[in-house]
Amino acid sequence: MRDSGGKVVASSQGLVPVQRARPFPSGVSATHVDPTLATRDLRDLVSSAPATVVGVYFRENAVAHLRSWTEPLSSKGARTMEVCCVESLLFRAGPLRSLVLRGLRANAEKRLQGKNLGTVESVACFGNLRDFQRDLGIENRLAAYCFLVDSSGNVRWRGSGEASDAEVRSLWGAAQALESEEAGARRR
Repeated sequence: MRDSGGKVVASSQGLVPVQRARPFPSGVSATHVDPTLATRDLRDLVSSAPATVVGVYFRENAVAHLRSWTEPLSSKGARTMEVCCVESLLFRAGPLRSLVLRGLRANAEKRLQGKNLGTVESVACFGNLRDFQRDLGIENRLAAYCFLVDSSGNVRWRGSGEASDAEVRSLWGAAQALESEEAGARRR
């Protein structure tokens, strides 16, 4: 993992055609760190905009790699979401679940202070997430994964590990192309 920068899969070279895109999994509840927002299906949440950059991590050690994707894209104005996946039975319920959400909220607020970042939405998904992991092709839960999801809920771009400058440019280009594609479809 150290030698590869957490790269588990090669990043997409461009926008994946909709015919070849895999659907973002549905049936996973996402709890927003903002307690005023309701729990929603994660697929509905990520597909509510023309293009959403979705960073997914299962372990805290992957957060730095995750943010190498989400922070540059957020600062450019892309809709960005970070998804913390919590499978531990101990942290799924009661006071420890609240503690996880409070910690994510505090980290998000602290990170945004003094930085020129756009909005980074933070959500947590609790439970057995093996199907979610399999459906997205997440092979290693120690690595961070980044996906670009369109308004139909299709994964149109993916990467993993620590983002290089070239990968950030590729993802940004794919996000812009996807927004143009969606705008063209709305005009028809």
